[in-house]
Amino acid sequence: MAITLNGTTNVITPTTAINPTGSVLQVVTATNTTAKTIAGTSFVDTDLTCNITPSATSSKVLVHVSHFIEQDRFSGGDTLGCAIQLLRDSTVIKHAKGSGKYISVPEESSHIVWNGIETFFILDSPSSTSALTYKTQAKENHADQSTTLNGGSATEGISMIVLMEVAG
Repeated sequence: MAITLNGTTNVITPTTAINPTGSVLQVVTATNTTAKTIAGTSFVDTDLTCNITPSATSSKVLVHVSHFIEQDRFSGGDTLGCAIQLLRDSTVIKHAKGSGKYISVPEESSHIVWNGIETFFILDSPSSTSALTYKTQAKENHADQSTTLNGGSATEGISMIVLMEVAG
């Protein structure tokens, strides 16, 4: 470990060698167990949000999101799905891929139910030392389906977001 000795005060100060590139500098988490039902094919907030203030502009933020999802579709087709995106403040940093989670069943089924987890990681380079808010938004693929996030009647799970500041 490299150190610097201040000749005036005799204080030993560690240099960047103590936190080399790739070191985890801080970790913050947020969870949500309150069911949030979304309706419609436009993105809406899921109420899963977490804040972090990076210590250096060179830092990166590793984001891990895990969302519990329950979906129902009573009529109108043999598929259902939803899409989740991640935002840093108001900027989308992980776009929903195509239609997002999608499930298809035989057409003779009149009622589809799917319970699962959407999880992903993304390494963000915010170039900031200001407080940052990370949050998720979701939308349904069909207007006639029901999507519940963060725990519902069947999932009863915990949705979680973990932010790790990584030395750059």
